[in-house]
Amino acid sequence: MPSSVQVGKCTADGKFSLNTLRCVGACGLAPVAMIGDKVYGRLTPDMVPGIIAEYK
Repeated sequence: MPSSVQVGKCTADGKFSLNTLRCVGACGLAPVAMIGDKVYGRLTPDMVPGIIAEYK
């Protein structure tokens, strides 16, 4: 798994991209990430590797 990806770019394997959004309608859960239709709320940086592992 790559250690980073820039906003607007994809990982070398094409499995992941990183984009920013203005609003996903989940302010009460901020900060949030969306993968497909699934919203992950109250994120911390240490939670991200586990979330990405769900999609390997």
